[in-house]
Formats: sequence, C-alpha cells, structure tokens
Amino acid sequence: MQKTCTEIIDETLAAGYTRSNRGIDKDRCYYIAPGNGVMCAVGRCCEAPQSEWIGSFTRLRLSENDDCLSPADRESLLKPEYRGHPAFFWTDLQDLHDEWENWNETGLSTVGEIKVTSIREKWCQHDS
Repeated sequence: MQKTCTEIIDETLAAGYTRSNRGIDKDRCYYIAPGNGVMCAVGRCCEAPQSEWIGSFTRLRLSENDDCLSPADRESLLKPEYRGHPAFFWTDLQDLHDEWENWNETGLSTVGEIKVTSIREKWCQHDS
C-alpha cells in the first residue's frame, strides 16, 4: 500500500535525525553515508541506497560520471510503498534533511518546524 506524503514526513521526523546524526559525512549529504551508514530522508525510502549516488532526487546520478536518471529509473529505486509521489516532493524532503539550520542536537529546530509546516501545506493536501 502506498504511503501518503504525511506518513513519509512523519517517518522522516521519527527517524531520529539531529544536527550531527544525518546522512552527512565530511560536510556532504549522502543517500547513505559511507562513514556511519546513516541514510538521508530519501535514502531510507530506497530499496538499496548507495553512497556513490549523487545529486538531488530530480537530478540523481548513480555516480559522478553518469547521466541523470530518467523519472522512471529514479522511481524504481524507491521501495514500492514510497512510489507514486512527485519528484519535487522528494527534493523538498531532501532539503529538510540536508539543511543544517533545520536541526539541532535534539532533533528538529524552530526553522525546521517552519520548513515541515511548509512541506505539509504544499504536499499533504491530497493525502487521503
């Protein structure tokens, strides 16, 4: 069964991200960080995220030398229950995860709370 945008956002917030515990290694965001194995907000929704993947979900490449994946190829990387959402939803979720100011040492910051509200208003209106 397909997860709604609300469910995906709620799972992301429950993932335990903090300023120092995200899919980030050496100041770079990864779908799965090679140093600690923590997956980013989108990586945790993928079947088998790789640390070599690069770029935002809308411009995802499997490695630095590859072309951007087609929308269908990107979608196939997601676990089945996460498929069917616009690529820009995933980009907004990535931005929430990636932006340092959205987090503090205990979780979501005040700035992050505002970002979550914005994402919910933008994407969750069609959840059923």
